[in-house]
Amino acid sequence: MIRQRHWPVMLLLALLAALSGWVYRQATQPVSPETAPTVRHPDAYATRARLSGYTPDGRLEYRLWAERMEHFPGDDSTELQRPYAELYRIDAPPWRISAHHGWVASQGEEIRLRGEVEIQRDGSPANRPVTAWSDSLDLWPGRDYAATDDKITYISDDLRVEAVGMRARLDTGELELLSGVRGVHTPARTTR
Repeated sequence: MIRQRHWPVMLLLALLAALSGWVYRQATQPVSPETAPTVRHPDAYATRARLSGYTPDGRLEYRLWAERMEHFPGDDSTELQRPYAELYRIDAPPWRISAHHGWVASQGEEIRLRGEVEIQRDGSPANRPVTAWSDSLDLWPGRDYAATDDKITYISDDLRVEAVGMRARLDTGELELLSGVRGVHTPARTTR
């Protein structure tokens, strides 16, 4: 017969046995995909890579260069180091965009550029030259749309504008500056 003073010890031993059984079952259960840790490893990479994209009618739409591209099969995305892109238009000079890092979604429907993003377009009879800088830029190539919520500096001929946040239609050149907009316009000097 177990004495009354041994009950706490026996109860503690029973709890430890039950706890060790639970720990053993947890440790030996296979990990389900929902609880598996997400580890991103590229399945392919390229250095000094260059890609070209064409419209359905065969016209060059863009060229993309990067010091390194890494493809990740989990979400079918691609990460870029030192990306540089040229987006071609029929009736305007190409947009040239560079950054420190980039990310491209599965089907290329979204591109995120980060770190000293620079955007340029040469002037033409119908378009003013443009240079802009920001810390980030998100692009949707199929929609000819670009946006940032960060500070942006925009320079075109005699105009310099700083703002926080921007939305742009690359096909029409429409630009919406969201807040904190400050600009300086320097009129051209005329000679008499």
